[in-house]
Amino acid sequence: MRPRSVVIVAEHDQRGLCAVNQDVVACARGLAASLSVPVSAVVLGDRPEPAAREMAQIFGIDVTAVENPFLKGYCAEVYLQELHALLVEWAPAFVLTGHTGTGCDFAPGLAVGLDAACITAVEDVAYRQGQALFFRGIAGGKLIAGVGASTPTAVITVLPGAFREKVTPEPAMAGEVTVRKGSIGPRHTLALGIQRGEEAASNLAEARVIVSAGNGIGNPENLILVERLAALFGGSAVAGSRPVCDQGWLPYNRQVGVTGKVVAPDVYIACGISGASQHVAGMAGSGLVVAINTDPHAAIFREADIGIVEDLTTFIPVLLEMFNDLK
Repeated sequence: MRPRSVVIVAEHDQRGLCAVNQDVVACARGLAASLSVPVSAVVLGDRPEPAAREMAQIFGIDVTAVENPFLKGYCAEVYLQELHALLVEWAPAFVLTGHTGTGCDFAPGLAVGLDAACITAVEDVAYRQGQALFFRGIAGGKLIAGVGASTPTAVITVLPGAFREKVTPEPAMAGEVTVRKGSIGPRHTLALGIQRGEEAASNLAEARVIVSAGNGIGNPENLILVERLAALFGGSAVAGSRPVCDQGWLPYNRQVGVTGKVVAPDVYIACGISGASQHVAGMAGSGLVVAINTDPHAAIFREADIGIVEDLTTFIPVLLEMFNDLK
């Protein structure tokens, strides 16, 4: 059995490593330093070695590439079986992955299989009396809870963007890559692949100003106000939170957040958005943040440079009228 360690389950797709690995590595390094244990990573796939070598080169950590012919695309059942076989052998202190669609899919099942704690959407870590305390948003992001693990192993999902500033520069030496052959196939599920939606006509990643609508806009008819506000700015785009997209008010390719797009415009205007941690993670890199919300205690105001406590159906028409008068 290996010494206790911190293990990262790296996320990758057809285009290579995903950006969330930066946050996961930063969080893992902090945990490993506090425990004086090593950090390593696991990359799963039908041909995982290129992604594993990229991971080892960029972050300077040892990587195990689990090669399985049934992993031409992501399959939760195969992920769980391969990871369980590997991690039971290693008995790590912490297993970390991104709080993404993939990570949220397999992390709870992995925790059950390892008889481990499962702490999700972690956005910060503190150390008290030698124990790691993980902080995550609750009550729609209005409160922050500190959660500790009482089990020998804990499975952690790290919120994208939360640890981005703590990533250290590229190391001088690459880590070692070990290839492990796997042949476990799915017995109960069949992965049909991932189908990507069409890009929005106005690319959120390139927009200098994003006006985003949340559930607080009340009804889809009020999207016209959001669109008129966005039209005041050149190079702008309209986006939305997950509840807005789930209700069909906007297409999913306009969603900002952990399961949507990660954006960093010069100006981000949040209209009727509560400020749940999953949404904030998607717009954390924005420049000037303006929030319009009727709830003065909304979590979004913690992220805002300018906060407006008002009904957007009252505020936006007044703002548009003032702009027209000035024009």
